[in-house]
Amino acid sequence: MWTELNRLNNEYKSLNLQDVIDYEKFCIISIVWHSTKIEGCSLTETDTKVLLENDITAGGKPLKDHLMIKDHFDAFQFIKEQDLC
Repeated sequence: MWTELNRLNNEYKSLNLQDVIDYEKFCIISIVWHSTKIEGCSLTETDTKVLLENDITAGGKPLKDHLMIKDHFDAFQFIKEQDLC
């Protein structure tokens, strides 16, 4: 069992998936979306990703929701820069 697990682990590492997906960015966007969703934001996770990565707003969604996402993201980045998390 352990031999097979080690083999699979090595095979997984050889795929270099960490170079394909930016997990830190993915996690930050997910945290921002979940946190603002709890506060009543109407944007979807995809809307949030597009807003944060490309500065493109979602049609038909309130400006306050877009600003909530941007503010939360900026606050998260500030805390990260202060090395508080």
